[in-house]
Amino acid sequence: MTRLPPAFELYELSKRFGDHQAADRVSLSVPGGSFYGLVGPNGAGKTTSLTMAVGLLRPDSGGARVFGADVWADPVRAKSMIGVLPDGMALPERLTGREMLSYLGRLRGLSEREVGQRVDDLLHGLGLAEAEHTLIIEYSAGMRKKIGLAGALVHAPRLLVLDEPFEAVDPISASVIKGILRSFTDGGGSVVVSSHVMALVEQVCDHVGVIARGRVLAEGTLAEVRGDHAGLEEAFVALVGAPAPVGGSRGWRDDPHEAGGPAARVRYPTCGRRRHRSGPGAPHRAHRCPGAAARGDRSALRADGCLVRRLGPGTLRRGRRGHVAAPGVLRPGTDPTARNRPGPVGLVLRGCDGPGHRGGVPVTARPGRSVGRARRARGRGGDPLQVVFLVLASRVVTALSGAALRTRIGVEVTAIRNAAVLAAGFSAYMLYQAVSQYTDVFALLWNRGVPAPYDTVLLALPSGWGVHAVTAAGRGDVPSALGALAALVLASTGLTACWASLLRQRMTSPTTAPARHGRGVTGRLGSLLPSGPVGAVIGRELRTWGRDPRRALELRTALWTGVLVCALGVLVGLTFMIPLAGLVVVALAALMSLNVYALDGTALWQTLLAPGAARHDVRGRQAAWLLVFVPVAVLLSVGGILFTGQHWAWPWVFAVLPALVGGGAGFSVLFAVLWPAPGPEPHRHGGDPLESGDVVGQFNVLFPVLLLSVVPPVAVTALGFFLDQPGLMWSGVAVGVLEGLLLGWGLGRVAHRRLERRGPELLGTLRWGRDTSPVRRRPVRTRNARGTPPGRRARGGPRSPGRGATWTPCPPGPAPW
Repeated sequence: MTRLPPAFELYELSKRFGDHQAADRVSLSVPGGSFYGLVGPNGAGKTTSLTMAVGLLRPDSGGARVFGADVWADPVRAKSMIGVLPDGMALPERLTGREMLSYLGRLRGLSEREVGQRVDDLLHGLGLAEAEHTLIIEYSAGMRKKIGLAGALVHAPRLLVLDEPFEAVDPISASVIKGILRSFTDGGGSVVVSSHVMALVEQVCDHVGVIARGRVLAEGTLAEVRGDHAGLEEAFVALVGAPAPVGGSRGWRDDPHEAGGPAARVRYPTCGRRRHRSGPGAPHRAHRCPGAAARGDRSALRADGCLVRRLGPGTLRRGRRGHVAAPGVLRPGTDPTARNRPGPVGLVLRGCDGPGHRGGVPVTARPGRSVGRARRARGRGGDPLQVVFLVLASRVVTALSGAALRTRIGVEVTAIRNAAVLAAGFSAYMLYQAVSQYTDVFALLWNRGVPAPYDTVLLALPSGWGVHAVTAAGRGDVPSALGALAALVLASTGLTACWASLLRQRMTSPTTAPARHGRGVTGRLGSLLPSGPVGAVIGRELRTWGRDPRRALELRTALWTGVLVCALGVLVGLTFMIPLAGLVVVALAALMSLNVYALDGTALWQTLLAPGAARHDVRGRQAAWLLVFVPVAVLLSVGGILFTGQHWAWPWVFAVLPALVGGGAGFSVLFAVLWPAPGPEPHRHGGDPLESGDVVGQFNVLFPVLLLSVVPPVAVTALGFFLDQPGLMWSGVAVGVLEGLLLGWGLGRVAHRRLERRGPELLGTLRWGRDTSPVRRRPVRTRNARGTPPGRRARGGPRSPGRGATWTPCPPGPAPW
């Protein structure tokens, strides 16, 4: 009788992150039709092992098989039989529950009818029917687990791999999930779950594997692993080992502060100050705030407003700048609304401190040498207060912009503001020509400065109060100087209160408004899109461009910039820039779309698990980009030429436009794959819609590359212009179209092939911000029997047969360095 292969098999999987061996030759075998539980303490290597086994993290060595199909050698066949629910990764946050399931079904190649029937069954079976039109970013933790499980089941897999499926799930939702999984195994499917809750695993699983410190300690049926112990938890403790008890030989009655006593190993709640032991090189001991130690609560300390750290240049210079408690405003984090971050006062101090600053505050204006020391002392306070006011004002404006992005009108207003700055930059020469008709602007500013009465107006604004205080002190007008300083203090206090209120709102309010199902341009385009995988990606991208505040802001900024360039040209009476507005829109669209994979975060895992989806994802993103930006660019170009009557621009614009469109569509996805700028996960950005990765380097590289991409059609058109041959000029349009097609298709091909080969590494970069490529051990030079390095002739001996050195890999185990 032929023996069937295991449903899921891990063999010798190993993974090292730096000096940490996360998985060390992990081998497991999951029988078909079983409910397998992988248990272990936190940090044991469960998530790392399962992530490698399903193809989301490339192992250093070893592999995995799904019903005999190797996950890394035959990924298409293996991934078609597996459904995965990873722990802590993002989902398509700007889709509703129904839209996400439909997208995943179509990405797997299912028909529309089949997708609709399965989505209805899953939503009702998991109790998500009432939330099917709610954006996933607004789902609770339990709802996210259930919609993730529905996504793993939508293509009817034979194997489910679920990482911590019951974590942060309420008892009712947990009962529903357990019922779904039991029905799945009763129907012949296989399930693998990871957990550190022994009672749960003992209740639902029939096979168990125990892993600790990256190694498998035991595996088999539940009865085999449990053995003679009363329960699985007792067997688990016996296998893993309980931690050694703390305390000296005399027990807890020892002096708690004695060396080796309990207090030497217990970290008390601190308020940040440190005491120093006597003696050079002695370690620091954390200052224990009596109130916090008595309460045993670090957050209560912050709520009471315990300020034990002295503010001043010394504190800032010692690298402790900004860590100041703000009563009841913030809890520390990775962003201003999470842990390990200061409150508004600390953030202001951190913003004021930087390279080249004296004592943490830059000196913006100083009285002359003729002013006495006493007068300087009275006026010098205007410098730091002015900087604090400006930092606070910028923070409040940024927070208001983030709050405004939660509404559609707020997105439009913010986009118009940003577009006005960009349009002025693109039209700087046109504006200068318009103003220069009346006066020489540069000569006026250089010789006379800001003319009256504009200088008085600038000093009367809050941004000039610090300068006014300094100059008043220099004149000996003490009341005016003190009045300006008092006004700055009051204004800064008001801005601090306003900023604290906005931060509270960020922590408590939703990040978006509810989705409007079936309305808007994306709702109407959805019925016109192709039904295959590429159409599914196009629909997802169009909805994301309309709902994600970051993408919506980029889209509208590019479009409004083109409109405002035209408006400025009409306003000043110089129209030569108006036909070029469409080109400006396309260039900005390419620059603002070069980090789309990082904006989506780790939601990339769904693409990597769908067979052949990398190509569909890249092509769908390119098609959506073209649908969003190109019609507006063409409309602005054609309308601008017809409106201004500048018919000379026809061959120039339509030679450059297709090349720029193809380059934008190709370079944007290529940069997103090759050079991502990871930022906060879309479901963990702390309520700030503007948070994203730093793409300044990518901007600086892509902008000149785009300019170089239009050189061939411009050169052909210019040659025809100088030779006075209209036919040659119009041939530049054909060159531009051909180049645009080659750039869009060719760069997209490079991008999707890179995504197919290096998708797990890109996912690791987006998840952890670092490269997760397999560790390559440094080869070790060996010596021959006579102790001479190979390739070098021993004195008086024959020449070795090889010309170069012979290398052998390191033996298994830690690297020698």
